[in-house]
Amino acid sequence: MRNAKRFTVLVVLAGWPILASCRGKSESNDGDARASAAQPAKNDEETTTLELIDRLSRCEVDHGGVLIDLGSPAVQGITGSWTLAPEAALVDSERDGETWAKVVARSFALRFVLEEQAPVFVGMRARGGLSRGVSVSLDGKPLGVLPLIRGQGRVVSTRATTSPVAAGAHSIDMRFTGSARGQTDALAEVDWVRIGTSEDETQTYAPPTLKQVVANASLSAVPHRSVALRAPSTVRCSTFVQPGARLRLAMGFEGQGEGDAELRIARDGEPGTRLRADHVKGGDRAEWMPVDLGLDAFAGAVVTLELRSNSGTAGGRVLFGDPTLYVASREAPPPAARLAVIVIMSGLDRSKLANRQAYPSFGELDRVATTFDAHRSPTTVAAGVVASILTGLSPRAHGVEDTGARLPGSVTTLGVAARDGSVQTAMFSGCPTTFEPFGFSRGWDKYVTYSPVEGAPAVAPLTEAARWTIDHMKSPDARALVVVHARGGHPPWDVTLNETAKLPPSEYTGPMEARRAGELLSRARARHSRFRLSENDRTRMWAIYDAALAGQDHALGQFIDALKKADLWEAALFVVTGDVSTGSESRAPFGDGEELAEPLLRAPLWVHFPGSALAGQRVKTPTAVMDISRSVLGALRLPTPDGFEGSDLFAVASGKMLPAGRPLAATLGSRYSLRLGDLMLSGAAGKSPALCELTSDPTCEVDRAERMPRAASLLFRFVYDAEAAAQKRRHPREPATVEAGTAAALQVWGE
Repeated sequence: MRNAKRFTVLVVLAGWPILASCRGKSESNDGDARASAAQPAKNDEETTTLELIDRLSRCEVDHGGVLIDLGSPAVQGITGSWTLAPEAALVDSERDGETWAKVVARSFALRFVLEEQAPVFVGMRARGGLSRGVSVSLDGKPLGVLPLIRGQGRVVSTRATTSPVAAGAHSIDMRFTGSARGQTDALAEVDWVRIGTSEDETQTYAPPTLKQVVANASLSAVPHRSVALRAPSTVRCSTFVQPGARLRLAMGFEGQGEGDAELRIARDGEPGTRLRADHVKGGDRAEWMPVDLGLDAFAGAVVTLELRSNSGTAGGRVLFGDPTLYVASREAPPPAARLAVIVIMSGLDRSKLANRQAYPSFGELDRVATTFDAHRSPTTVAAGVVASILTGLSPRAHGVEDTGARLPGSVTTLGVAARDGSVQTAMFSGCPTTFEPFGFSRGWDKYVTYSPVEGAPAVAPLTEAARWTIDHMKSPDARALVVVHARGGHPPWDVTLNETAKLPPSEYTGPMEARRAGELLSRARARHSRFRLSENDRTRMWAIYDAALAGQDHALGQFIDALKKADLWEAALFVVTGDVSTGSESRAPFGDGEELAEPLLRAPLWVHFPGSALAGQRVKTPTAVMDISRSVLGALRLPTPDGFEGSDLFAVASGKMLPAGRPLAATLGSRYSLRLGDLMLSGAAGKSPALCELTSDPTCEVDRAERMPRAASLLFRFVYDAEAAAQKRRHPREPATVEAGTAAALQVWGE
């Protein structure tokens, strides 16, 4: 394939230069979907855009069947082994200005989705090397053996299947004879693979390379970067649709003659809907036909957009100029802060915080702060969540992915960035998972820990942080960053025996008590332990939890009151969040490094912005832990270190949206969980993942991957891309060396 095929996924956040007239309406043909009544964004309004041409390598080109372009990014994320790394059997190469893939192992597999039931055959353009033949199988069933000639590139094809192949997800396996002796003496080189569905599989086939599909076309002196398709051809791009998103492009015809262009949209398992169909004419007077369509009928869903060239004069091509998803978006600069405070409470369960009477400080945050309802943690390792807050990196990148890892000294932390910017810094931790042996002491002017075995009250990190903040913010020029990792709802709990005895259930005689609860729960979580919590144990456990968390809530309220009395509240960015939630009722809670279940990953997030901006708002847009560090840097007007990810939370709360939604990934070793809208894909590298639709199946009992193959493929490619991005920033794992004091604290903690 040509060099022009090298494209990567890119979400463009800058304004999109478009035709002022690009506001076409849908036709009223029978079967057409009418455009949304919502009006297109005016040219002077802010929008965020996703240009489909920039992610063409993640789309599917169909010309006489599905075409898979080897030697290009198009193959990333669709290898049959569900690997999160580039396929080891294929090595990109270049020959005579064309890109190929060298086959350096005996087999590889590719996944694809068949749109409709049909007999299929497999064709490929290949150049023989050490191998003289390749055996081709479809879903494990042999299709034939294709001969290869050393040093000669040619197109070879199997015969079509005798019976139709069902629509949906499939896999083709290529097994080569012989064995490779390295990249220089590969088994073969492959240009492209085609899963053909034409009735005549012997007809001459000219594959639509990306160099041919992408064209800088100009009609009537108006240029557009275009998807250019000979007839009949289709480009399919799967995407999530953000509420308010629209599709904008211009249709035309290149060359002499005319053609028929069509836009369609479909959800998995449902008949496609025609959005627009037009007859376009070429020649000297050819003009663009502007299109601007609302997609509100598909908001919140994963869909597949189809750009179709249904018919056309030979030698000409149907053009789809600058196809773009866009959404009206408002992005305000964050108000400046003199003080930034991040309070991370361990073991917070969002479902238990709604009782304002029991937790008045959390309730007050609902009123005076901005609440982010779709906040998600990137792992279930508590130290990994805190590390992501402090580094702006995913756990895969900073390396704190298990309970025995240490935050690497090579990572730039939020504390270091703030101190380098002449901001005073302090961190107070009551959670042993972020004590000094785990690498969290670096970069602070003051770093203090409060061990649960040394007698300090559970509220000490909050009360001491408040005292330090007031002392160090007396000067009008002072600026400070304060991070608190508080015990929150995590055992051991500061509740006395007399207080515990008054809690339900009455006349309880079981083993659950405040000081040893962490160790007891650790026994209950142990894989081979026979000990299980009874209903009375759970009732007493949650009663103690409520009493202990009420004390944390009170200390949090005192911290806020102290800032108000010192006239610092309105100048402060004050963030309250959690690390890992408590888990389901069916398991012993408060485990570290538990499975990537959605209840564990859903974390509360309140942000009080300086000047009480956006007070009381609830934000449904998904947010990630890395957004917190980005927001602190923005509020303190500090430069963002290289590698920091995330979005500014003030921009998100002000109305910044992405037209294709925001996928949020979580990892735990080889396992992953990615959420996009109400869909969640979970699995392990090298194994088939499961797809869950949380709205209808909140406990994820039904795997919908087979019924929603395009959605599953889209989410997996997001996982793949997130892994690739993290590997570029990855820091080597550093093991923690735990001394006796921290070991004792971890034992009481339940580790």
